[in-house]
Amino acid sequence: MTGISVTGAQGQRARLTLEDGTEVELDTETVLAENLRRGDPVDAQLRARLVEAGTRWRIREAALNLLSHRARSRRELEDRLRRKDFPPALVQPILDDFEDRGWIDDAAFARSWIRDRLRLRPRGRRALLSELRRKGVSATVANAALEEAFGDPGVSEREIAWTLAKAWLRRQPGGLAEALLRGGYDPDAEKARRRFQGHLARRGLPGGVIRETLERLRRERS
Repeated sequence: MTGISVTGAQGQRARLTLEDGTEVELDTETVLAENLRRGDPVDAQLRARLVEAGTRWRIREAALNLLSHRARSRRELEDRLRRKDFPPALVQPILDDFEDRGWIDDAAFARSWIRDRLRLRPRGRRALLSELRRKGVSATVANAALEEAFGDPGVSEREIAWTLAKAWLRRQPGGLAEALLRGGYDPDAEKARRRFQGHLARRGLPGGVIRETLERLRRERS
C-alpha cells in the first residue's frame, strides 16, 4: 500500500491507494480494524477485503443520500442502488441493516405516501394501491395503510370524487360543462359524460361513486 489519507468533514472516510494504483474509499473504522498504516504490504486477501469494504461503504453512502431527499420503500431503494451497478449480494445486508434501524419502513412509507397524495393529489383507493405496488410495497402492507387512511371519518372516496369533479368542471369550456350538467342522450351530453367518467376512473374511483357524483352535480345545478 503506497498511501492512506483521511477525508471528510469529521474524518469518517479514508482514501487508500494500493500498490497497483487502485484507489479505495471506505470508512475509517475499517482502516482501524485492519490496523492499516502507510507503507503496509497488501496481499490478495487483504486487497479483496478492502475493495469489498469500499464497495459496502459506497452503497451505504448512496442509500443515505437517496433517503435524505425523501422516504423510499425498500424495493424502490434497492432498484436505485442496482441501477448504480452495486452487487446485489452487498446491497441486501445493508438494506437489512437499514430496516433494523428503522431507516426504511414500508408501512410508514405507505402511510406517508397516502397522506401526501390525499392532501396534494387526491386519488381513489384503487389508484393509491396501484402506486404503492409499483413502488414495491406488498399488497398486505399497502392495504393495511389504506384501511387506516380511509378509516378516518374525514376521508372517503365520495368526497375525493366530489373535489376532483368540481376541479375538472371548472377547467372545461362552457359548452362541455353545460352539456354534462344538462344530461340527456344527445351527442354533446354523451361526450361530456364519457370524458367526466374517464377522468375520475383514471384516478382510481369506482363506477358507483362516479355516477353518484355526477347525479350530485346535476342536483346542485338544479
